[in-house]
Amino acid sequence: VLEHRAGVYDHINDLLERSGEETTAAFEQRIRNTVYEPQDLVALSVKHGLQYPPATAYAYSNTGFVLLALAAEHLTGRPYAELLSRQIFEPLGLGATSFTVPGKRIAGRHITGYLTHDDRRAPLLDATEQTASWIWSAGGIVSSALDLDRFLTALLAGSAGGLVSDDSLRQMTTVLPTGTPTIGYGLGIRQISLSCGTVLGHGGIVQGYQSQAFAMPGGERTVVVFANASNNGVVTEGLMSALEPAFCGKQSTAGPRHSRVGNPGDAQAIPAVEDARI
Repeated sequence: VLEHRAGVYDHINDLLERSGEETTAAFEQRIRNTVYEPQDLVALSVKHGLQYPPATAYAYSNTGFVLLALAAEHLTGRPYAELLSRQIFEPLGLGATSFTVPGKRIAGRHITGYLTHDDRRAPLLDATEQTASWIWSAGGIVSSALDLDRFLTALLAGSAGGLVSDDSLRQMTTVLPTGTPTIGYGLGIRQISLSCGTVLGHGGIVQGYQSQAFAMPGGERTVVVFANASNNGVVTEGLMSALEPAFCGKQSTAGPRHSRVGNPGDAQAIPAVEDARI
């Protein structure tokens, strides 16, 4: 499941529209205010059946993370939010990080997240307030660039970081092909090949926000980038293109691809404040 090779259908395809693409209509109708139980999300997935025999293909599935969090609750007898707080947030001193589901508000200083409206004549839609229960353990965490840096640094340090053992880290960072030549995937860890070597980390997209957080395997350098727009392919490409110059010192040769919904001017700029939550 952590490799996204279990054949589990991704439930978010049923909550979004246009074959899984984000739309403001889907956001307002099924995501912003609706509170889903984790079991509801799994039920959406299960009704589609197994998508392919396990271990025979790669297909990213947010439902896999929901299943893993439910398993963690079952094994420990503790709520997922409590496990995050006790085992990760508190030990690492992540004061700007919280699991907000199903609360709609982001406490403290934070960035406003926007969606490009389906009706291009309408202004950007403020998507900041949402229950995030539709994504639950696959993306219901609010954090800052500084906290993400601390987390990723500790994770990739193995036993020295206090989160996972050296053996667990080795398993996590042993990647398999994804079908994209420059991208491999391990156990909840993505590996991207740049001109100067490989970097490890993950990206995330939740309505109104997206991020990329990656580090060199030895932890010499960590790069965290945020954007406060999500249904905009040009913005997504921009975040990915930031990794090459940030890690390797030279501009990416890949030009931005056409946006599915919107254009480069649709996204609002993020203020450069490291303690702002996203």
